[in-house]
Parts: sequence; C-alpha cells; structure tokens
Amino acid sequence: MKQLSNLVLFICIFGWGIAVAQPTEIYSEVRIFVDQPSVFQDLANNDIYFDHIHREKTDRGMAIAGVLNSRELATLQTSGIDHEVLIPDMTAHFLAQPKLSAAEQSRIRANSSVQGFEFGSMGGYYTFAEVVSELDSMRLLYPNLISQKQSIGSTHQGRDVWMVKISDNPDIDENEPEVLYDALHHAREPQSMMTVIYYMYYLLENYGTDPEATYLVDNRELYFVPVINPDGYEYNRQTNPNGGGFWRKNRRNNGSSYGVDLNRNYGHMWGYDNSGSSPSPGSDTYRGPSAFSEPETQAIRDFCNSREFKMALNYHTYSDLLIYPWGYIASFETPDSAVFREYAADMTQFNNYTWGTGDQTVGYLTNGDSDDWMYGEQVTKPKIYSMTPEVGGSGDGFWPSQSRIYPLAEENLYPNLFVAWAAGEFVKYSDYLLNDFGNGNGFPDPGENVDIRFTLKNLGLSDATGVSVALVSDDPYVQISAPSKNNAIDIPARGEALSDPLTFTIAGNAPQAHAISIQVQITFNDYTISQNLQGLLVGTPQVSFSDGAENGTGNWNTGQGWNTTTSQSHSASRSFTDSPSGNYGSNINNSLTLQVPLDFTDVTAAYLEFWTKWAIESRWDFAQVHASTNGTSWTSLSGLHTIPGSGDGVQTTGEPGYDGFQSSWVKEQMDLSQFSGAAQLFLRFRLRSDVSVEEDGWYVDDISISAYGSGSVTGVAVDDGWNLISLPLNVSNSNYLDVFPNALPGTLFGFDGSYVTATELTAGNGYWLRFAAAELAPVTGQPIDALQLSLSEGWNLIGGISCAVAEAAIDDPAAIVIPGTLYGFSGSYFPATGIEPGNAYWIRASANGTIGLTCGAAIGKSSTVAVVPENATVVTIADNAGHHQQLYLNVNMEDNTITENSFSLPPLPPSGMFDARFSGDVRAIADAEATIDLQARHFPLRITVQPETVGKPYELKIFAGTQLVDTQNVTDNRAVLIANPDITKLQLRVVGDQIPEAFTVAQNYPNPFNPVTEIRYALPNAADVQVVVYNALGQQIKTLVSAKQEAGNHTVVWDATDANGAPVSSGLYFYRVKAGAKIAVRKMLLMR
Repeated sequence: MKQLSNLVLFICIFGWGIAVAQPTEIYSEVRIFVDQPSVFQDLANNDIYFDHIHREKTDRGMAIAGVLNSRELATLQTSGIDHEVLIPDMTAHFLAQPKLSAAEQSRIRANSSVQGFEFGSMGGYYTFAEVVSELDSMRLLYPNLISQKQSIGSTHQGRDVWMVKISDNPDIDENEPEVLYDALHHAREPQSMMTVIYYMYYLLENYGTDPEATYLVDNRELYFVPVINPDGYEYNRQTNPNGGGFWRKNRRNNGSSYGVDLNRNYGHMWGYDNSGSSPSPGSDTYRGPSAFSEPETQAIRDFCNSREFKMALNYHTYSDLLIYPWGYIASFETPDSAVFREYAADMTQFNNYTWGTGDQTVGYLTNGDSDDWMYGEQVTKPKIYSMTPEVGGSGDGFWPSQSRIYPLAEENLYPNLFVAWAAGEFVKYSDYLLNDFGNGNGFPDPGENVDIRFTLKNLGLSDATGVSVALVSDDPYVQISAPSKNNAIDIPARGEALSDPLTFTIAGNAPQAHAISIQVQITFNDYTISQNLQGLLVGTPQVSFSDGAENGTGNWNTGQGWNTTTSQSHSASRSFTDSPSGNYGSNINNSLTLQVPLDFTDVTAAYLEFWTKWAIESRWDFAQVHASTNGTSWTSLSGLHTIPGSGDGVQTTGEPGYDGFQSSWVKEQMDLSQFSGAAQLFLRFRLRSDVSVEEDGWYVDDISISAYGSGSVTGVAVDDGWNLISLPLNVSNSNYLDVFPNALPGTLFGFDGSYVTATELTAGNGYWLRFAAAELAPVTGQPIDALQLSLSEGWNLIGGISCAVAEAAIDDPAAIVIPGTLYGFSGSYFPATGIEPGNAYWIRASANGTIGLTCGAAIGKSSTVAVVPENATVVTIADNAGHHQQLYLNVNMEDNTITENSFSLPPLPPSGMFDARFSGDVRAIADAEATIDLQARHFPLRITVQPETVGKPYELKIFAGTQLVDTQNVTDNRAVLIANPDITKLQLRVVGDQIPEAFTVAQNYPNPFNPVTEIRYALPNAADVQVVVYNALGQQIKTLVSAKQEAGNHTVVWDATDANGAPVSSGLYFYRVKAGAKIAVRKMLLMR
C-alpha cells in the first residue's frame, strides 16, 4: 500500500505540471431557443454538436440546454442563434457546491446496503488510480468471487483498460450467460463509474446471504470495465484535482486539438452523417479518422468478439434515461424492439427513467455509438442486447454533488440486477386463469374450490428447464390443496407456457371483497422467485359499467375532441382516443368524462380496468385518470402502469399518470374502493399538454368497473330512440319508469305473438323502450345468476341475466332454438353471439319449450350463428348513422347446414328504425333476383352488391311506395347512394354480361381514403395493362397490375403501402392506368 501511495503522489505531482503547461478548457451551460426546427441544422452548420441536452419550456417558448466548450461557445455567440449563458464556468459551479463533512459521509455510508464502497478524493469521486486500487482490494477481499484485474488494451498514453469478472468461479471460463457493464466512455461522467463500482460491491458483499445476489453470481459471468477512457479521466484529474473537469474525449493528438469521442468511434454506422457525430477534430463529438481508430474502442471490440455477451449496460450521465438502439437514425427501431421495450419498461419501473431510442429520449441522434455496434454487429459475435442508462437528472449534470452519489448508484441497482437475470433463464407469471367448482362463474366465492393456472413467461435469453409453480398462503380464509406444487415444464428463451392447475379453497365464512393473499412461487434451476397474486377478491363482482367504444361516445362528454377511432383497438374494431385525426395540440386540457355518475351506495370494493397505450411527451405532458364524487373536485388514480409526475410542464410532482411511449396494449387496473358508499361517482380520462412538442396521444379501450357489495349496480347503455332492454338485476320496484326514469312515458312494449303495452318489467323478458337521449342508465339490485325461460314456437323477445352468456352456452335441452336466430338491436338488427346484461334479444323457437341461462355456464355446443354462405351474392345496405344489414342472394339451400329459417328476421322494429330485408322477412334466399323492403331515418343510404361472378351487373329499381323513382346499374362493389327519404322498396335483377364500349378510368373510391381505396377501369378489348402509383414528386411507389387482362370491368385495391409493403405517408398521389396504347392518370388523396 505504501508503494501505491507513492505512485499516486508521483502521478499527482507530474499531473500538476501538465495542468500548468496546458490551459484548462472552460465549459459553459447554455440555453438555446428553438422556435423552429431549422435551429438544429443551424447548429450543425456551425459545427456545434451537443453531447447531452435537456429540453426546457420557457416563457419564450421551447429551448434546449446543454454544455459547450469555449470554442463552441465562441462560435455560437457569433452565429446569430438566439441563446443565453446559464452557467459561465461549469467547473467553478461544481466546486461551489456544498461538500459533505466527514461525519455526513460516514452516516451515508453506514446507511448504505454496501460498506466497501466509499467516497473518492476527487470531489467525492474515485480517481483512476483509486479505481484500480478498488479492483485490487476487491480481489484481495473476495478472491473466490472476483478475478484479478486484466488489461484488455492500452490507451494512447499507455494506460491500461482494466476488466474484472464476478462469478462463483472467477478464474474459470464457465458455460454461463455473460453480461457486460462498463462506464466512463466520456471522461466527464464519473457517476457512471461510481454506479458500476457500487453494484460490484453489492454483489460481493451480499453473496451467501442474499439469495438473489448469490444465485446471479453462481449462475452468470458478470464482466466489468469501469473506466473505458482512462486518459481522458486522468486528464480531468490533472486539470481539476478537486473534481469538475469537463474534458469528454480521449487524448488522441489530432495535431491542432486533442481527442476522439469514443462513443462515436464504434464501427456500426460510423460516420453515417454529420448530425450524429462530427467530422471536426475540435468538436466534442469528433468521431475520429476511421471506425475503431482508437485503442479504447478496439479494446472493447476485441473483448466483445472474444466473449458471448447477451446483455450489456454502457453507463453514461445524465438525463434520467434508458436508451436502446438504434441511435443513428430517427424513428427507426430494431427487429427486437419489442424485447427492448419490454426490458426497458421493467428496468425503469422504480427509478422512472424515460426509455426509448436516442431521438425519443435525449432528442438527438448518434452514429458510431456502443449500443448500435454491440447490437448491430452480428457477424463477428452474437448480438448483444445493449442499452445506455443516463444516470441523474438535469439538476445533477455531469458532476452530481457529493450527496447524490449514493442515491444515483442505488436507483440503478434494480436495472443492473435485471439485465443479469435477463441474460439467462428468468421466469415470472404474467397472467392467470380461474376455474371455480361452485357456481362456475369464474370467481372465487365463499366455500368454493378454485383451480388456477398461470401463464408463465421466460423473460430471459436462455432456455428455462424444470420450471414448477407452487402456492403458499397465510390467509385465514384460504386453504391450499395438495399437491401445492405442479409438474415441471420447460420454457424456451423469451417463450410462454401454461402451467398445470393448482387448487385452493375459499372458506365458507370469507367476507365479500376480501383481498385474497396467495404467494406464487416459481422455481427453476433450484431458485425460487416469489410473486404476490394480484387483484383477486372473494365473491362475484357485478359489472357496474362497461364500454368497449363500439357504440360511440354516448356514455361520455368528449371534451376538446375525444372520439372513437378504428386506427387502434384492443378488441373488436374501435377504441377511444383524445385526438382521432393526428397528434394532440398545444396547451390542451382534454377530458373524456362519464356523463351519468355511478351509484356506489351499496359498494364495498370496486375496480376500474381498461386497456391502454400512449405516446405522450415525456416529463412535460401528462395523461391521468380521475374520479370525483361531485363532478368538480377530482382525485388522481394510480394503477399498475402509472408513474409519479415530474413537476415539469403540466405534471404535478408525485401525482400518478402516463407519459413517454407505450406502443403495445397493456391492461390497467385501479382501485376505486376509497369511494365505497358514494351516492355518485364520476370518472374521467384527461390529457393535458404544454406549449410545444405534440405526440400521437392516448388510446383507451374495453373500460369496465367491477363492484362488490350487498347490492350491485349495472349500467345499461341506451341510445336515443328505440332500444331493446331487459332487467340485468332483480329490483325492488319493477315499474319501468322507476328502473329507467329517463325513458319516455308510454313507450314500453313487450311481445306475446304481437306487441303489447306494459308498465312492469319481468326478469327474463325483453322489451322495446324509447329514450329521448343516449345515456348509461344505472340499475341497482341483486344479481340474477340463472334463469329458465319459456319459449313459444316462433319469435320470442327475451332478456338476459347479470352476466354475459355466450350464444353457445345457452342450455337448450330439446334443441328448440333455430340456429342463427339470436338477434340484438343497436339502431338496427345484428346477429348476436351472446346475451349481455340489460339488453334484450329476439330468438326463434321451432316448438314450445324451455331454455336456460346461467352465469359461468360452459360452452355446451358449437356456435350456431348463421355463417355467410360461400359464393352467395352479398347485398349491403347501410344508412348514414352506421347501421347496416347484409342480405344474400344465390344461396344454396340444399346445403344441409343452411336453412331458410336460420336466416329469418325478427318482427320489424318500431317505425323509423333502420331495417332491410327480403320480402318474406328473411335475409337469405336461393333466387338471384329479389325485392327488398326498407325503413330508415338517416339518409343517404349506401347500397353495394358483390355478385357471384365479377363483372356481372345488376339492375336496381328504386321505389317510393309503389312509384318507381329511379333505375341504376350496380356492378361489383360499386356503391349506389339514395338520398330520398320516401324510398321503401328496392328490386334487384340480373341484366347479363356487358362489355364496355370504351376505355375508361373511374375516380378511385373512397377518396380521400385511409388506408384502402379501389381503382376501377373498363376495357373494351383485351389488353396488356399496367396500373402504377406515383407520389407527388413523380417517383414510382408501387405497381398494382402488370398483366394481360380480358375485356370487361376491373377493380384493383391499393392499401397505401410501397413496393416493400411499408406504409406510405399521407399526401397526394397519382395512379396511371395504361391499356395498350391508351393511358389515363387520376389524383387521389391519402389522409391518415
């Protein structure tokens, strides 16, 4: 140790001489106002490249703040770019920060989870010599866990780049998953090195006592390079021995300047452009004369090529970020982007770092960086899932104050452990399935035995073998049945598997809404991971509210533009979004608010669930879910995926919400139990933004509220006008105006062979009821778990029970239900696949008899929904409100799977409600020609016919009563619009094949379009045909047709993709149709 001290003293004295001989560079923090995107190009044109920036919102608009050297600052000051200097001398600013006393340092160290880690002599940070000394000390203290330091290369000035390995056999190369941790690519980022050293001590000191640390050391090979740039780091010590040196690059002698940015010198996409790195040797982002020109990057390259790393963390500072490839090009992710996103979301769940690609996080591009090479180079070595943590926030900067060294290291402990896990086998449960052996409704009720199966996901990059699941519980209301552990299974890397069932019993005296406490123990490779079973309560909840966006926004006040969209959906075809037409705007406060409050008077516990995804400016804009008992004061709700607000922009510090990028759908759950007993409960989904940077926004789908209590509340969604309704619960007062107080008096009609007026509602019966406005009508009562319904031969109007019953789960012991005759109503009749609570349905019986509805009933038969006959002619009639009916001609009724009764239609809905049917009250016939009866109130109507043979036209005769008012020819999928509200009848007949008389090209339909449109053209003779799409610049996008075609009418579809199948952007396009020597060109407009 004495020799080492003398050596350090020599270096310090020698370093002082160098510092005197070379003037110290002054670095300044500046704010640049970026009122327009061209400012970034202006900076590049002036050879100003930022290493790190953080965006700021000022009273003068958007700005970026970053650190510049004196040369770059001088250039900026003469460039005319609007800016201000925030901190003239960053080193002086660091040195002026309060230093910890010896007592404070001791207290922090004593409270830490590691004891070997301590403060260094350079402003609290280890010097390079001290790092080397720490590596030697680790080897001395833990010779069986850490290797002797090894040099993987030397620098321009002859310093070694040291590497060590931590594992249970550190001096033996075992066949175990390998992980790389490195730091100090950039010499002015010492917190990166301190974070790595802290983690190393954590592993060494906790081995043998902490099961997780022990397992990872035993089953992984963890490699560490804590100082990649020793020359640059030592130069900072020589010029600023008390810390705060801002030299960034290595110390290559460029002639008139020094240094290469090591994180721009790697080989993948090196020098891709002059924005992601600089060609100027004087720049702090100088990429060097060639890829891997520097001995430090060569050392990392050769070391990686000699190993089989699966994961890597390249530590940097600062900005509270986790960055993954690609860095060299904007808005372009790797083929493994889904893996990176999943890992990043998990790794940052506690430190709340913003994650994404470079342009999504730091806001600029880098080429020749370590992440891109480690992942992108897959020839000389396997691909490495490499990421860059940027440790510390904008207030920490490159040299955080002493008091921040430990907290910043500690907040990255979980990400460090995660990547060690992810390199090997790493199994957790992601979901579970319940099967109860009581009432069979899928919920754990008192006294029931319950089977549970787990979806097990191997998050790791190695196969997991012998995976088993066990249940453990100390819950007095839960008894785990033998066997408590299931059979072992194998799960491939990144794969999933469903476990065998395990069984537990709920005590008969278990209270409703009791939170079940069960620990799920997943064992693999002799290690057990424990997870708490989430979100399972005793009892059967009642769905108080549900909305999947399929019926529009009638349940909601839509604020500044919330609506449904078909561009994104979790289920079915629609979801809710704040900005259906594109990105959200600046300074918006946009809420989707429940119109009718829920009654929680009898509720003891409740949960809100929904599926969601989002793209929201990180740290500044915010999406939140709120609840209110009065509609004016709102409580922010936290969930599985919310993060605390940053305090910047519109985010209130600590309040839960969403920002950043979540590109795949996730299920969210929020506890509403704090509002139990409330007479009314409002909900809203609110998105707020600040003055600049707008993103795609927020998508929400499949919203549901499940409530527990002595009484249940169910919301029945009704439209303005006529609705088919039923009782979803047993109610104390069955008068329809007490159950539905907003219904129009005198409009309740039941059915008993014909429509009859009624005033009382009976469970199991269906009714027509009219409302003046759409609403979510709350119904309070006791659950109806099962009903027996008596049917008469012919049509019956029935109601449901308190849970959804699939059509195939209807108990029909005598097989009296005619297949395909279950119809619901939502502005028009539609073939139903099940019976929902609160709705009514038509069903046709072949004889008198009884059917049964039961909550949780198993599927007893295959679905009997009538299947669209093959080769039939499809007539589609739609009104202007989105209601439609499909009718079928040319149906082969000799097929024993198809009967005319299966396509029969219920009695007509009330006058004015949309309906279309063939004469005889059917929607499918064997004939090729037919008469269609119509009623509607939303015009125009749109009629299309898809004939059995393409090009065979139909003649459509249009009648108002008995008067013929128009005749049109209809060819394959060409729409006919009817605006006359007096139309009540249509006649279709085949008029035979027709050859066009001339070459014509129709305007594409629809136009504008998103994303599919049809191009139609007519050929009087057979010809060689080309149909080509061009953009507005005349560049060829895609060839749709290049073939010889026969005379006739032709249609080709373009789905707004290019020749490679990639989607094209919105804008003006042209299509050119060439048939022989004839050519026609038309415009079309794509609006995404």
